[in-house]
Amino acid sequence: MFTEEQVIFECCAMSCCELVDRPLKKASERHRPTFGNSNESPVYSGWDINKHIGAYTQRALTHQSDVLRAMQGLFNFFASTNRNDFDRRLQHWGISINPRAYWTYGQDMPSSDDQPRLALSQGLYWEVASDLFSQSRTTRRHGFPSWSWSGWVAPVQWSTDPRFRSPRYQDALRGVSLQKHNGARIPFTGTLAAQLHDRGHEDTSFTYYLCLEAEILEVKVTYLKGGMACRNWTYGPGILSKYVVAASVDAMKSSKGLSCDQVRGPPGPKPRQRHFWPIIITPHVEEDDAIHKRLCQEVLRCMVLPDSWGLVIWAAGSAFERVGLMRLHGMSGGNWVVDLDGPHLRDYFPGSVQDIVLG
Repeated sequence: MFTEEQVIFECCAMSCCELVDRPLKKASERHRPTFGNSNESPVYSGWDINKHIGAYTQRALTHQSDVLRAMQGLFNFFASTNRNDFDRRLQHWGISINPRAYWTYGQDMPSSDDQPRLALSQGLYWEVASDLFSQSRTTRRHGFPSWSWSGWVAPVQWSTDPRFRSPRYQDALRGVSLQKHNGARIPFTGTLAAQLHDRGHEDTSFTYYLCLEAEILEVKVTYLKGGMACRNWTYGPGILSKYVVAASVDAMKSSKGLSCDQVRGPPGPKPRQRHFWPIIITPHVEEDDAIHKRLCQEVLRCMVLPDSWGLVIWAAGSAFERVGLMRLHGMSGGNWVVDLDGPHLRDYFPGSVQDIVLG
């Protein structure tokens, strides 16, 4: 802390200030925190790394390029070799690549080389923190990947619904490789993850592109000017979604979403005959901007992820970029609650396993 008289430094073990000259060993004896209870220290708070990331992203950065550097102390703490494999949290571009960061306790731990693939499968479904009454004006942070929270200037969070916090291996990414600048693709293993952590995210031999083998569903988005309020505990406090995927009950595997007129009313099907899958759009969108036009005109791709999540992506040059997040189990008619018993997106839209480069 910078004051008018001096600079005060405090960590979990000691407090130091410029006006008092004493040995560092003495500074750590009978340490009494200056800024609060030691039990409130981030590393002893009981929070996992994703909770810290959520709190961190609510702060404003002077230099956006420092987004990962400013977290390096916490990253190093959670990645310490003094922690066992159960607790150790390596990260890649800010995404934790230990499955324990997303799964409940009591589950079998996968092999270390398989952890990045399984953890990334769940780490990708972070969402912009917003509610029915406020929308974050999310903007892109250049120089960072769109699949990571570090690629966006916005507060983020991960779902904490206990019903969805168990590993579903069948929906995990089938393969994950990292792309080097020379075009080579290297399988992303636990060994490589540890090496990259030591070198930092600015390692010059690798790009931030992920080469993924995943199930992809093709969907058409419908815009609802007034929005669709989804008040339920699956989406946390609830969201107001203006972009949805819609299909009639009789349109299974048709790959044809409903038009905006069909969603609003006659002459389309009655409300109870429609299914809806709201999308949490990541970037801030206005009706008159290019993003809105693309959302309404293009056929988008939805990457199937574990825990009934889908990552909505679109083409951006030679790769794909994240554009939003959605639940794969939708809502029917006037029932605005997403549930595991709801209609699954893959039952209404065609899909296939594809190789995707995600930037």
